[in-house]
Order: sequence, then structure tokens, then C-alpha cells
Amino acid sequence: MAELTDLHSQTTLSSKILVNAVVLHLLSGFVEFVLKELVKLVDPDSPPFEGSACSFQNHLIDPLEAKGIFTRFPQDYVENVQNHRKTVRNRFSHGDWEKLATNVGAVDLDNALSATAIFVSGMQSKLEEKGFDLSTPTIVRAAQDKT
Repeated sequence: MAELTDLHSQTTLSSKILVNAVVLHLLSGFVEFVLKELVKLVDPDSPPFEGSACSFQNHLIDPLEAKGIFTRFPQDYVENVQNHRKTVRNRFSHGDWEKLATNVGAVDLDNALSATAIFVSGMQSKLEEKGFDLSTPTIVRAAQDKT
């Protein structure tokens, strides 16, 4: 019975860590996608670089900051998502799950999801204030432009 209890606690811990890591990885990827789409929207003549050539700060944050769309990361977003962005991506993808456990074990996913929504909606408000048309998603627009 003790063996089963220990196995159950290890499985629970592992699944919690993996769920936290996957959700944080997806939230980070979602925000990076949003930032890329916003750069394309506000400066269509200078789309961000692709893949590893795209610097998060230089090619996404800086152009949006220059246009007054990005002002800062909300503190809740920094604490619950941004601070974990690189370590989760690298440790998760390279199978360094023991160290990953120390990074994400205590992350509150409710706070991470809420902070991400607040961060993205804040940029949406800035875009609307500046008169950008948000009624047509940029992905649809790009597909229509190619036809």
C-alpha cells in the first residue's frame, strides 16, 4: 500500500508539473503569436523576422512600444508567465524535467491565464484607442491578400 501511495504521489506531482509546463509554454507561444500579429498590423511593411532570427525584444516588443501599443508587462503576467518563458521552453523541450519541476511546480495556472488575458486585452484597448481596425483577424487578412 505504501508503494502505491508513493507511486500515486509521484504521478500526481509529475502530471501537475507537466500540465503547468505545457500551459505556460502555450501561453508564452500564444503571446508571441499575438505580438507578431500586432507588429504585422501596425507596421505591415516591416513584418517581424521568423524563427530564431526573431528577437522577442527587438522585433516584437520594441516596435510595439515605439507605436504606443506596448507599454509594459503587467506585474501579474511577469510573475506568472514571463519569468518562466525561457526556462519552461528550454527545460521542457530538452527533457530537463527535474529542473522544470522547480520552475513550475508552484505556478498558479488561474493567475497565469488571467494575467495573459489582461495583458492581451490591454494591448487591444491601445489599438482601439489608436483607431486600428480589429474586426478582421490578420491571419484571415493575410490569406485574402494572397488570393
